[in-house]
Amino acid sequence: MILLHKLLTHYEASNWKNWKRFPELPTGGKSMEIDDELNLKGFRQEILEDIRLLEREGLIFLRNDDWRERNYDAARIRYRMEDIEGVYRLAGREPIWVRWERQKEDLAGWRKGITTPWINRGLDEWEERLARGTVFAASDWAHREKVCRCLRGLDELERFSQEDSPRVPMYLRVFSKYYLGNSKEFHRQYEKTIIGMARRLHPEADADSEAMDDGAVLRLLHIDNYSQELTIKGSLRIELAGKCLDTADYPYGLVLNEPTLRSARLCEKQTIRRILTIENKANFMAEPLEEGKLVVFTHGYLSPRERAFLSNLAGILRRQGDPVRYEHSGDLDYGGICIYRHLREKVFPELRPCRMDLETYEGCLARELTEEISESMAEKLAALSTDPQLGELAARLAVDRRVAEQEALL
Repeated sequence: MILLHKLLTHYEASNWKNWKRFPELPTGGKSMEIDDELNLKGFRQEILEDIRLLEREGLIFLRNDDWRERNYDAARIRYRMEDIEGVYRLAGREPIWVRWERQKEDLAGWRKGITTPWINRGLDEWEERLARGTVFAASDWAHREKVCRCLRGLDELERFSQEDSPRVPMYLRVFSKYYLGNSKEFHRQYEKTIIGMARRLHPEADADSEAMDDGAVLRLLHIDNYSQELTIKGSLRIELAGKCLDTADYPYGLVLNEPTLRSARLCEKQTIRRILTIENKANFMAEPLEEGKLVVFTHGYLSPRERAFLSNLAGILRRQGDPVRYEHSGDLDYGGICIYRHLREKVFPELRPCRMDLETYEGCLARELTEEISESMAEKLAALSTDPQLGELAARLAVDRRVAEQEALL
Protein backbone atom coordinates (compact mmCIF):
# COMPACT_ATOMS: atom_id res chain seq x y z
CA MET A 1 0.00 0.00 0.00
CA ILE A 2 2.84 2.32 -0.79
CA LEU A 3 0.67 4.73 -2.76
CA LEU A 4 -1.97 4.97 -0.01
CA HIS A 5 0.61 5.98 2.57
CA LYS A 6 2.31 8.36 0.16
CA LEU A 7 -1.08 9.98 -0.56
CA LEU A 8 -1.80 10.43 3.16
CA THR A 9 1.65 11.90 3.75
CA HIS A 10 1.02 14.35 0.92
CA TYR A 11 -2.35 15.28 2.42
CA GLU A 12 -0.94 15.74 5.94
CA ALA A 13 1.87 17.96 4.65
CA SER A 14 -0.63 20.41 3.17
CA ASN A 15 -1.93 23.49 4.93
CA TRP A 16 -3.52 22.39 8.19
CA LYS A 17 -6.77 24.12 7.27
CA ASN A 18 -7.12 21.42 4.59
CA TRP A 19 -7.39 18.70 7.23
CA LYS A 20 -8.86 20.54 10.23
CA ARG A 21 -12.36 19.05 10.55
CA PHE A 22 -13.91 21.80 12.66
CA PRO A 23 -15.98 23.89 12.45
CA GLU A 24 -16.71 22.30 9.08
CA LEU A 25 -15.40 19.58 6.83
CA PRO A 26 -12.84 20.84 4.29
CA THR A 27 -13.77 20.22 0.66
CA GLY A 28 -12.12 20.63 -2.69
CA GLY A 29 -9.90 18.79 -5.09
CA LYS A 30 -6.18 18.17 -4.78
CA SER A 31 -3.62 16.29 -6.84
CA MET A 32 -0.39 14.47 -6.11
CA GLU A 33 2.55 13.86 -8.42
CA ILE A 34 3.88 10.29 -8.53
CA ASP A 35 7.65 10.40 -8.51
CA ASP A 36 9.03 8.31 -11.35
CA GLU A 37 11.75 7.10 -8.97
CA LEU A 38 9.16 4.84 -7.34
CA ASN A 39 8.70 3.09 -10.67
CA LEU A 40 12.44 2.80 -11.16
CA LYS A 41 12.76 1.22 -7.73
CA GLY A 42 10.38 -1.57 -8.69
CA PHE A 43 7.14 -0.32 -7.15
CA ARG A 44 5.21 0.16 -10.44
CA GLN A 45 3.04 -2.92 -10.01
CA GLU A 46 2.20 -2.11 -6.39
CA ILE A 47 1.32 1.47 -7.39
CA LEU A 48 -1.02 0.23 -10.13
CA GLU A 49 -2.76 -2.13 -7.67
CA ASP A 50 -3.23 0.77 -5.22
CA ILE A 51 -4.64 2.96 -8.00
CA ARG A 52 -7.18 0.27 -8.98
CA LEU A 53 -8.21 -0.18 -5.32
CA LEU A 54 -8.63 3.54 -4.73
CA GLU A 55 -10.56 3.97 -8.00
CA ARG A 56 -12.94 1.11 -7.14
CA GLU A 57 -13.62 2.79 -3.79
CA GLY A 58 -14.25 6.10 -5.54
CA LEU A 59 -11.45 7.81 -3.60
CA ILE A 60 -9.25 8.97 -6.50
CA PHE A 61 -9.55 9.58 -10.21
CA LEU A 62 -7.13 10.03 -13.10
CA ARG A 63 -7.55 11.97 -16.32
CA ASN A 64 -6.02 10.89 -19.58
CA ASP A 65 -3.15 13.33 -19.23
CA ASP A 66 -2.38 11.98 -15.72
CA TRP A 67 -0.72 8.92 -17.30
CA ARG A 68 2.76 8.77 -18.72
CA GLU A 69 1.60 5.53 -20.35
CA ARG A 70 -2.07 4.65 -20.10
CA ASN A 71 -2.88 1.96 -17.47
CA TYR A 72 0.84 1.32 -16.98
CA ASP A 73 2.76 4.37 -15.72
CA ALA A 74 0.83 7.01 -13.72
CA ALA A 75 2.30 10.50 -13.31
CA ARG A 76 -0.44 12.00 -11.12
CA ILE A 77 -3.53 11.10 -9.09
CA ARG A 78 -6.39 13.38 -8.04
CA TYR A 79 -8.59 13.21 -4.94
CA ARG A 80 -11.21 15.16 -3.02
CA MET A 81 -10.45 16.22 0.55
CA GLU A 82 -13.91 15.13 1.68
CA ASP A 83 -13.03 11.54 0.65
CA ILE A 84 -9.73 11.30 2.53
CA GLU A 85 -11.22 9.53 5.54
CA GLY A 86 -11.81 6.52 3.30
CA VAL A 87 -8.12 6.46 2.37
CA TYR A 88 -7.21 6.44 6.08
CA ARG A 89 -9.59 3.52 6.58
CA LEU A 90 -8.04 1.50 3.73
CA ALA A 91 -4.50 2.25 4.94
CA GLY A 92 -5.32 1.39 8.56
CA ARG A 93 -3.95 4.74 9.72
CA GLU A 94 -5.37 7.04 12.37
CA PRO A 95 -6.55 10.31 10.78
CA ILE A 96 -4.35 13.30 11.44
CA TRP A 97 -7.19 15.35 12.91
CA VAL A 98 -7.84 12.63 15.51
CA ARG A 99 -4.18 12.69 16.54
CA TRP A 100 -4.26 16.49 16.65
CA GLU A 101 -7.28 16.63 18.96
CA ARG A 102 -5.82 13.94 21.22
CA GLN A 103 -2.50 15.76 21.52
CA LYS A 104 -4.29 18.96 22.54
CA GLU A 105 -6.20 17.01 25.19
CA ASP A 106 -3.01 15.27 26.36
CA LEU A 107 -1.18 18.54 26.82
CA ALA A 108 -4.05 20.13 28.74
CA GLY A 109 -3.99 17.18 31.14
CA TRP A 110 -0.20 17.06 31.46
CA ARG A 111 0.16 20.72 32.41
CA LYS A 112 -2.79 20.90 34.80
CA GLY A 113 -1.67 22.26 38.18
CA ILE A 114 1.78 23.43 37.04
CA THR A 115 2.46 26.93 38.45
CA THR A 116 6.16 27.64 37.78
CA PRO A 117 6.22 30.50 35.22
CA TRP A 118 9.18 29.40 33.09
CA ILE A 119 7.79 25.87 32.79
CA ASN A 120 4.40 27.18 31.72
CA ARG A 121 6.08 29.37 29.10
CA GLY A 122 7.70 26.27 27.64
CA LEU A 123 4.38 24.41 27.57
CA ASP A 124 2.73 27.49 26.04
CA GLU A 125 5.13 27.05 23.11
CA TRP A 126 3.92 23.48 22.58
CA GLU A 127 0.31 24.64 22.82
CA GLU A 128 0.92 27.43 20.30
CA ARG A 129 2.43 24.97 17.84
CA LEU A 130 -0.63 22.74 18.14
CA ALA A 131 -2.89 25.76 17.68
CA ARG A 132 -1.06 26.53 14.44
CA GLY A 133 -1.75 23.02 13.17
CA THR A 134 1.41 21.11 14.11
CA VAL A 135 0.82 17.42 14.75
CA PHE A 136 3.78 15.77 16.45
CA ALA A 137 5.07 12.39 15.33
CA ALA A 138 4.18 9.52 17.67
CA SER A 139 7.80 9.08 18.83
CA ASP A 140 8.17 12.83 19.42
CA TRP A 141 4.93 12.97 21.40
CA ALA A 142 5.99 10.01 23.55
CA HIS A 143 9.25 11.86 24.28
CA ARG A 144 7.34 15.02 25.19
CA GLU A 145 5.12 13.09 27.57
CA LYS A 146 8.21 12.01 29.53
CA VAL A 147 9.63 15.54 29.36
CA CYS A 148 6.37 16.78 30.84
CA ARG A 149 6.71 14.28 33.71
CA CYS A 150 10.10 15.83 34.40
CA LEU A 151 8.64 19.35 34.22
CA ARG A 152 5.90 18.41 36.69
CA GLY A 153 8.65 17.13 38.97
CA LEU A 154 10.59 20.38 38.63
CA ASP A 155 7.42 22.33 39.40
CA GLU A 156 7.02 20.28 42.57
CA LEU A 157 10.66 20.85 43.56
CA GLU A 158 10.16 24.60 43.08
CA ARG A 159 7.25 24.52 45.54
CA PHE A 160 9.33 22.47 47.98
CA SER A 161 12.11 25.06 47.78
CA GLN A 162 9.69 27.87 48.62
CA GLU A 163 8.60 25.89 51.67
CA ASP A 164 12.27 25.32 52.64
CA SER A 165 11.57 21.60 52.51
CA PRO A 166 14.35 19.06 53.17
CA ARG A 167 13.28 17.34 49.93
CA VAL A 168 15.31 19.86 47.94
CA PRO A 169 17.82 19.70 46.49
CA MET A 170 17.10 16.24 45.12
CA TYR A 171 19.82 13.98 43.83
CA LEU A 172 19.67 13.49 40.07
CA ARG A 173 19.14 9.74 40.25
CA VAL A 174 16.49 10.09 42.95
CA PHE A 175 14.66 12.61 40.76
CA SER A 176 14.84 10.21 37.82
CA LYS A 177 13.56 7.27 39.87
CA TYR A 178 10.79 9.27 41.49
CA TYR A 179 9.41 10.95 38.39
CA LEU A 180 10.37 8.53 35.59
CA GLY A 181 10.51 5.22 37.42
CA ASN A 182 14.14 4.55 36.46
CA SER A 183 17.19 6.07 38.15
CA LYS A 184 19.18 6.49 34.93
CA GLU A 185 16.51 7.48 32.42
CA PHE A 186 16.58 11.22 33.10
CA HIS A 187 20.31 11.53 32.47
CA ARG A 188 20.22 9.29 29.38
CA GLN A 189 17.11 10.59 27.64
CA TYR A 190 15.76 13.89 28.98
CA GLU A 191 18.45 15.87 30.78
CA LYS A 192 19.65 17.76 27.70
CA THR A 193 16.08 18.67 26.70
CA ILE A 194 15.30 20.02 30.18
CA ILE A 195 18.57 21.95 30.40
CA GLY A 196 17.94 23.42 26.94
CA MET A 197 14.47 24.61 27.98
CA ALA A 198 15.82 26.09 31.21
CA ARG A 199 18.61 27.93 29.37
CA ARG A 200 15.99 29.59 27.15
CA LEU A 201 13.29 30.27 29.71
CA HIS A 202 14.53 30.20 33.31
CA PRO A 203 15.17 33.79 34.49
CA GLU A 204 18.46 32.88 36.20
CA ALA A 205 19.89 30.39 33.69
CA ASP A 206 22.48 31.54 31.19
CA ALA A 207 21.97 30.47 27.58
CA ASP A 208 25.73 30.19 27.12
CA SER A 209 27.24 26.93 28.41
CA GLU A 210 30.62 28.68 28.58
CA ALA A 211 29.13 31.05 31.14
CA MET A 212 27.11 28.49 33.11
CA ASP A 213 27.70 24.76 32.82
CA ASP A 214 24.96 22.12 32.79
CA GLY A 215 25.52 21.22 36.44
CA ALA A 216 24.90 24.80 37.50
CA VAL A 217 21.65 24.88 35.48
CA LEU A 218 20.45 21.69 37.19
CA ARG A 219 21.27 23.18 40.60
CA LEU A 220 19.01 26.13 39.73
CA LEU A 221 16.28 23.52 39.19
CA HIS A 222 17.02 21.97 42.60
CA ILE A 223 18.62 18.84 41.13
CA ASP A 224 22.14 17.90 42.09
CA ASN A 225 24.66 15.13 41.58
CA TYR A 226 25.89 15.74 45.09
CA SER A 227 24.74 17.43 48.26
CA GLN A 228 24.82 21.23 48.24
CA GLU A 229 27.66 22.13 50.57
CA LEU A 230 29.30 25.39 51.58
CA THR A 231 33.05 25.18 52.12
CA ILE A 232 34.39 28.01 54.27
CA LYS A 233 37.45 29.12 56.19
CA GLY A 234 37.39 31.74 58.96
CA SER A 235 35.00 32.86 61.68
CA LEU A 236 31.30 32.32 61.13
CA ARG A 237 29.03 32.18 64.15
CA ILE A 238 26.01 29.91 63.88
CA GLU A 239 23.50 28.40 66.26
CA LEU A 240 22.88 24.71 65.68
CA ALA A 241 20.98 22.21 67.84
CA GLY A 242 20.85 24.74 70.67
CA LYS A 243 24.60 25.39 70.65
CA CYS A 244 26.54 28.45 69.55
CA LEU A 245 29.40 27.47 67.26
CA ASP A 246 32.25 29.51 65.83
CA THR A 247 33.91 28.04 62.74
CA ALA A 248 37.11 29.87 63.70
CA ASP A 249 37.73 26.80 65.86
CA TYR A 250 38.53 25.01 62.58
CA PRO A 251 41.41 27.12 61.23
CA TYR A 252 41.94 24.98 58.12
CA GLY A 253 38.34 25.24 57.02
CA LEU A 254 35.25 23.05 57.12
CA VAL A 255 32.21 22.06 55.08
CA LEU A 256 28.64 22.98 56.02
CA ASN A 257 26.56 20.27 54.40
CA GLU A 258 23.03 20.73 53.09
CA PRO A 259 21.19 19.76 56.33
CA THR A 260 23.43 22.19 58.23
CA LEU A 261 22.71 25.01 55.78
CA ARG A 262 19.01 24.31 56.18
CA SER A 263 19.00 23.99 59.97
CA ALA A 264 21.63 26.45 61.19
CA ARG A 265 20.65 29.92 62.38
CA LEU A 266 23.15 32.69 61.78
CA CYS A 267 24.00 34.58 64.94
CA GLU A 268 23.25 38.29 64.86
CA LYS A 269 26.70 39.16 66.21
CA GLN A 270 29.47 38.41 63.72
CA THR A 271 33.14 39.48 63.62
CA ILE A 272 33.42 39.34 59.82
CA ARG A 273 34.92 42.42 58.17
CA ARG A 274 35.79 40.87 54.81
CA ILE A 275 34.19 38.11 52.74
CA LEU A 276 36.32 36.68 49.96
CA THR A 277 34.69 34.20 47.59
CA ILE A 278 37.04 32.05 45.52
CA GLU A 279 36.10 30.10 42.41
CA ASN A 280 38.67 27.29 42.45
CA LYS A 281 39.48 24.80 45.21
CA ALA A 282 43.30 24.98 45.05
CA ASN A 283 43.21 28.76 45.48
CA PHE A 284 40.74 28.45 48.33
CA MET A 285 43.04 26.03 50.11
CA ALA A 286 46.05 28.32 49.60
CA GLU A 287 44.30 31.49 50.78
CA PRO A 288 45.83 32.63 54.11
CA LEU A 289 43.50 32.99 57.08
CA GLU A 290 43.30 36.45 58.62
CA GLU A 291 41.32 37.81 61.52
CA GLY A 292 37.94 39.08 60.40
CA LYS A 293 38.12 37.39 56.99
CA LEU A 294 35.70 34.69 55.85
CA VAL A 295 36.83 32.76 52.77
CA VAL A 296 34.15 30.91 50.75
CA PHE A 297 34.75 28.33 48.01
CA THR A 298 32.12 28.83 45.30
CA HIS A 299 32.99 25.84 43.00
CA GLY A 300 31.77 27.98 40.11
CA TYR A 301 28.13 29.00 40.56
CA LEU A 302 26.67 28.77 44.05
CA SER A 303 23.59 26.59 44.50
CA PRO A 304 20.27 28.24 45.47
CA ARG A 305 20.61 27.19 49.12
CA GLU A 306 24.20 28.45 49.31
CA ARG A 307 23.11 31.75 47.80
CA ALA A 308 20.26 32.11 50.28
CA PHE A 309 22.58 31.36 53.21
CA LEU A 310 25.16 33.94 52.15
CA SER A 311 22.49 36.54 51.34
CA ASN A 312 21.14 36.12 54.87
CA LEU A 313 24.66 36.57 56.23
CA ALA A 314 25.09 39.77 54.21
CA GLY A 315 21.82 41.08 55.65
CA ILE A 316 23.03 40.49 59.19
CA LEU A 317 26.35 42.21 58.49
CA ARG A 318 24.55 45.25 57.06
CA ARG A 319 22.36 45.49 60.16
CA GLN A 320 25.47 45.52 62.35
CA GLY A 321 26.51 48.73 60.67
CA ASP A 322 30.25 48.00 60.55
CA PRO A 323 31.96 48.29 57.15
CA VAL A 324 32.46 44.94 55.36
CA ARG A 325 34.43 44.29 52.17
CA TYR A 326 32.95 41.83 49.69
CA GLU A 327 35.42 40.47 47.14
CA HIS A 328 35.63 37.65 44.62
CA SER A 329 38.62 36.00 43.02
CA GLY A 330 38.15 33.78 39.97
CA ASP A 331 39.46 32.80 36.57
CA LEU A 332 40.49 35.63 34.27
CA ASP A 333 38.30 34.37 31.43
CA TYR A 334 34.74 34.56 30.15
CA GLY A 335 33.34 32.01 32.61
CA GLY A 336 35.12 33.63 35.56
CA ILE A 337 33.74 37.07 34.70
CA CYS A 338 30.22 35.65 34.30
CA ILE A 339 30.43 33.94 37.70
CA TYR A 340 31.59 37.22 39.26
CA ARG A 341 28.68 39.12 37.71
CA HIS A 342 26.21 36.46 38.92
CA LEU A 343 27.51 36.76 42.50
CA ARG A 344 27.27 40.54 42.34
CA GLU A 345 23.70 40.42 41.02
CA LYS A 346 22.34 37.58 43.18
CA VAL A 347 24.28 37.62 46.47
CA PHE A 348 26.57 40.56 47.23
CA PRO A 349 25.66 43.84 45.45
CA GLU A 350 28.74 45.46 47.03
CA LEU A 351 31.08 42.88 45.48
CA ARG A 352 34.47 44.00 44.14
CA PRO A 353 37.03 41.99 42.13
CA CYS A 354 40.12 40.63 43.84
CA ARG A 355 43.10 39.62 41.71
CA MET A 356 40.93 40.02 38.62
CA ASP A 357 42.55 43.05 37.00
CA LEU A 358 45.01 44.03 34.27
CA GLU A 359 48.00 43.90 36.61
CA THR A 360 47.22 40.30 37.55
CA TYR A 361 46.65 39.34 33.93
CA GLU A 362 49.89 40.96 32.77
CA GLY A 363 51.78 39.09 35.49
CA CYS A 364 50.40 35.81 34.13
CA LEU A 365 51.24 36.93 30.61
CA ALA A 366 54.85 37.72 31.56
CA ARG A 367 55.26 34.27 33.14
CA GLU A 368 53.71 32.59 30.07
CA LEU A 369 50.79 31.25 32.08
CA THR A 370 47.99 32.35 29.75
CA GLU A 371 46.07 30.32 27.19
CA GLU A 372 44.91 31.20 23.68
CA ILE A 373 41.17 31.34 23.00
CA SER A 374 39.04 31.19 19.85
CA GLU A 375 37.74 34.19 17.96
CA SER A 376 34.18 33.37 19.01
CA MET A 377 35.21 33.37 22.68
CA ALA A 378 37.01 36.68 22.18
CA GLU A 379 33.76 38.11 20.80
CA LYS A 380 31.91 36.98 23.92
CA LEU A 381 34.50 38.71 26.09
CA ALA A 382 34.27 41.87 24.01
CA ALA A 383 30.53 41.92 24.71
CA LEU A 384 31.37 42.24 28.45
CA SER A 385 33.60 45.28 27.95
CA THR A 386 30.88 47.60 29.29
CA ASP A 387 30.87 45.96 32.72
CA PRO A 388 31.62 48.74 35.24
CA GLN A 389 34.13 46.64 37.18
CA LEU A 390 35.58 44.01 34.84
CA GLY A 391 34.94 45.62 31.47
CA GLU A 392 38.54 46.78 31.05
CA LEU A 393 39.87 43.30 31.78
CA ALA A 394 37.32 41.68 29.43
CA ALA A 395 38.27 44.07 26.61
CA ARG A 396 41.98 43.34 27.02
CA LEU A 397 41.42 39.57 27.06
CA ALA A 398 39.34 39.91 23.90
CA VAL A 399 42.06 41.92 22.09
CA ASP A 400 44.87 39.56 23.16
CA ARG A 401 42.70 36.47 22.64
CA ARG A 402 44.29 35.06 25.78
CA VAL A 403 42.98 34.15 29.25
CA ALA A 404 44.40 32.94 32.55
CA GLU A 405 43.04 30.39 34.99
CA GLN A 406 43.08 31.29 38.67
CA GLU A 407 45.49 28.46 39.47
CA ALA A 408 48.19 30.40 37.59
CA LEU A 409 48.34 32.74 40.59
CA LEU A 410 49.59 30.01 42.94
